[in-house]
Parts: sequence; C-alpha cells; structure tokens
Amino acid sequence: MKIKSMNILALGVFIASLDITYLNGLSHALGNVLFLLRITIIVLLACLILMNEHSHKVSIFFLLLTLLYMYIIIRTLAAGGNILYAFQQLSFSYIIVIFFELLMRYSDSLKLRVINQFRYMLLILILIDILTMIVFPNGMFTTIYSENWFLGYKTQRLVFYLPFIILTCYIQLKKLRKIKFSTFVILIIFIGIFKYEKATSAGNVMLMILIFSLFINSVRKHKKIIKFLKLIFSPKIILPIYFLITVMTFSIQNSKLIQMIVMDVFKKDITLHTRLQIWQSCMQALERHPILGLGYLSSDQYCFITNNPFATSAHNMVLQILMVAGVIGLLIYVFIMLSTMKGSLSLYKMPLYVGIIALLIVGITSAEYVFSTYGFIFFSLLSINYNDINDTGCIKCSE
Repeated sequence: MKIKSMNILALGVFIASLDITYLNGLSHALGNVLFLLRITIIVLLACLILMNEHSHKVSIFFLLLTLLYMYIIIRTLAAGGNILYAFQQLSFSYIIVIFFELLMRYSDSLKLRVINQFRYMLLILILIDILTMIVFPNGMFTTIYSENWFLGYKTQRLVFYLPFIILTCYIQLKKLRKIKFSTFVILIIFIGIFKYEKATSAGNVMLMILIFSLFINSVRKHKKIIKFLKLIFSPKIILPIYFLITVMTFSIQNSKLIQMIVMDVFKKDITLHTRLQIWQSCMQALERHPILGLGYLSSDQYCFITNNPFATSAHNMVLQILMVAGVIGLLIYVFIMLSTMKGSLSLYKMPLYVGIIALLIVGITSAEYVFSTYGFIFFSLLSINYNDINDTGCIKCSE
C-alpha cells in the first residue's frame, strides 16, 4: 500500500473513532454516521489483512482482544442486553486495534510515519480543547458535570492527552534515543491544565510521566539501570502488585497504605463514600453471574444498578471488566497484558509500559479508559516489531 493511501486510511480511522461528548451532543445522526463508517472501515481493514501476503501472521494480542470482544457481544446477547449499543461502544477501540494490526505488516518507515500522523491528529484535538478552556473558562457546556470543554470533563480528557504524550515519547526514543525538551514543556502544560480543573489523578499521571521522561533521559546510556527498569516493568511484578492494591482499595477502611495513597495521590476523602457505595452495588449485581458477567451495560444501567445518577460506570477498571465479562473476561485481559508485555524491553518501548501503568493507576478509582477509543493502543504498539534497527537501537531511516 502506498504511503498516501495509508495516510488517507489513517485519517478515516481517526475520524470514525471520534468519541467526543460535545460532538455527540450536536447531532444524534452524526453518531450513527460515524458508527456506519467505523463498521465499513473495520470490514475493509479485515479484508486488507486477509489479502496481505503476511495474513497468517496475526498477533496474539489481536486474537485475544477479538476473543474478548466476541465474548462480550455474545454475553450481552445472552443476557438480553442492547447488542447494538455494545457493538457501537466496542467498535471505537476495535477500529484502532485492527488498523495497527494491518500497519505492522508494512515497512518501518511507514509505521513511524503513520504513528506520527496519529500523534498530530490527537494534538489538533488537544489544541481545540485548550482553546475552549481559554474562551470558556467556566466550561463550554454542561452534562451531569458542571464544567466540560471540547474533550469532556476531567479524567475523560485523559483519553486523548495520555496517548498523545506517550506516542510523543515513543517516537522520540525510537528515532533519537532521547526525549526532547519540548516534550517536557508540553507535560508541564498538561499538568497545569489538569491541576486547574482539579483533575488531580490525571495531573498526577502526567507528573509521573514527566518524572519518568527526565529519568530516562538521564540514565538511557547506563545499561545496568535500564536492565533494572526492564525487570520492574515485568507483568509478573506489575500484575500481582496491582491485584493487591485493587483488593486493598475495596477494603480501604482497613488499609492504612491505601488511605495514604488516596489522600496524598488522588486527593480524595479516605472514606471514598460514594465510590464505596458504587462498588458495593456493582458487586451485589455481579453476584448473579460472577463468572460470565452481565454483558455490556449502558450508563443508564449503571445508574439504575447503583441508584446514583452520577455513577455511569463501575468507577474501577477491574470491576468494570468483571461487570461486563466476568472472571472469563478478566482472565482474557490478563492474558493480553502477559502476551504483549513479555519478552525483551527496548528503550523506546518503555513509554508504552508507563502508559499501561498509568491506565492501571487511573483505573483504581475510574473506569473511563478501559474500553475507550485508545484503551488498547499501547498494547497494539507493543505488538509492532521493527526490522531496520542499527546497533544503537535507532531507526536507520530518517523522516
């Protein structure tokens, strides 16, 4: 496929995957048009993969995610849920995943060019969002929350900001083996934006990425330190720790450590009164089908289950997966992490691991990211391999 054709296809994928509350509120018809466009492009991408000479080389990640989504659809149907709504919501992230699955079959220079294109397209959305903050300092529009700008409310906007900054670090480490000064400036701006709107957890995630970026730039030539980082980024370490933190969070009243994290990191009341009620209500609902899950649920269904008009999700990543797909779905998600995060860890891949850790951290008190448009993009990029690498780990060709 020619470069221009792939760039046009990438633009179509990006437009079709737009899930922005403000745009959705302008016209119900727009959402339907974009859904039809997503389905059309997904079918086209599937055909291109099958027609490719390397069609038999399907990544384990892609197979596992397809299995997870097929199971969610089947479970939603069996539970009497809204199958069309499930298709609509899952198609946002699936179109991104299947596009990158196709992209991995092409040259290294084309891969980086298209990834960079996605980065710039995300930047355009972020600049529009920042502009609306300047023009509408008290909020652009209202939903159940008082202050919303172009990309939504607080953590909701992290869905766009996080992949942009992670892709930026990824590309710079890939091409230059260092992170540029301009990236640190952008991170400081992002931290200021989230602090301004009191999105503390999102701001702390950006701060974590800033500290990581500074650290990587200072130690990138020290092989022993890089080797140590590779060790701590192992899913065999990350997953047990996260499982323990999740369990402790659900029993926060008995955990001094989690109380400290909630107060100092997330800046929330240690009782987490509202969230505890939401989690308890979701767990009670989950008792009916803990293994199979309840299928894909709408925001209204979560509000009904929790008897809370603001509880449009389970407000916890693990619990959200359990609600939708039960223990079966959670196990598939764990296998996705294990399959993509195993093996050798190159320097340029480290931002992707940080991105995944950021998702996990935010997922302690939010379920905003788990099935969002870019909820699996870091796993997709971890599945992409490059051939044109020299001894220093830098790409041979230059863009």
